Amino acid sequence: MLIEDAGLAQVSSVLANGLATVKENGCGPAPCTPGTFTVLTFDNGGPTSQVFNDTLFSPTGSVEVSKDINVNGRNLPGSFASLSIVNDTFSQTYVPEPASLTLLGSALLGLGLLSRRRTRSTTSPRRSGRRAIAMSS
Repeated sequence: MLIEDAGLAQVSSVLANGLATVKENGCGPAPCTPGTFTVLTFDNGGPTSQVFNDTLFSPTGSVEVSKDINVNGRNLPGSFASLSIVNDTFSQTYVPEPASLTLLGSALLGLGLLSRRRTRSTTSPRRSGRRAIAMSS
């Protein structure tokens, strides 16, 4: 299976001067040095906000992901920030293994040869390998 995209979602509550940020870094194939996939920021976004971001990349067998999560009420009267959900999703595609493809190819080749053999036998008359031998007395 190959991983082809990463998704990040968060649910936050921010009031007044509050701030809630999720920064996701990732790369593939692992091990590697992560670069930024996604940054989701809520700054004075209202009582409750939900954001989703999806990042597409070349299909790979593994990814390395790290997060930097910041929730800050900024120490001001009436300021508030909360982060209740951070959710990651990864989509995978199925890639058949070489042995399965070889088996499928062999089966198709065998069926093709069998079909060809049957077609030949029905279109041309069969010849017998026997010869008549005259017997003398």
